[in-house]
Formats: sequence, structure tokens, C-alpha cells
Amino acid sequence: MGWMGWPRVVSAIIAGTLAVFAYVSSNTIAANYLGILHLPGTQELVVYAGCLLGACLGFLWYNSFPASVFMGGYRFRWRWVG
Repeated sequence: MGWMGWPRVVSAIIAGTLAVFAYVSSNTIAANYLGILHLPGTQELVVYAGCLLGACLGFLWYNSFPASVFMGGYRFRWRWVG
């Protein structure tokens, strides 16, 4: 995975946790059962966290050996133009 994959792993874990907490706090029954604050209208956070989680997992999938997606790969692009 390399050193560039570890921040994506941490971001994926945080996004998954945010999605679970946003879903539970938006659901009235689950929020009352778990004793947490019910926040109506947080369904958009579930979608946002799900998109962030999907982007992180997609990057990790395509960054596995042999990598086909490079973050910051445009720094040396002038060498390819030749």
C-alpha cells in the first residue's frame, strides 16, 4: 500500500464512523434506544460520509500493486512531455 495509503485508511475509518453516527442520530428509534441526541436532517451527512468513504476505498483499490492512480504525480509531468 505504501505510505500514501495510510492517510486514506484513517480517512476511511473516520468517514465510516461519521456515517454510522449520522445515521443513528437521524433515526428517531435508534437515537432514543441508544440515548443519544436526535438530530433531524442529518441524512445529508450520511450521503457525504458515504461518498468520502467510497472515494477513499476506491483510491486504495486502484493504488494497490501495481498502482494505476498516483496522487501528486503531476510534479514530474514536464519530463514526460519531451
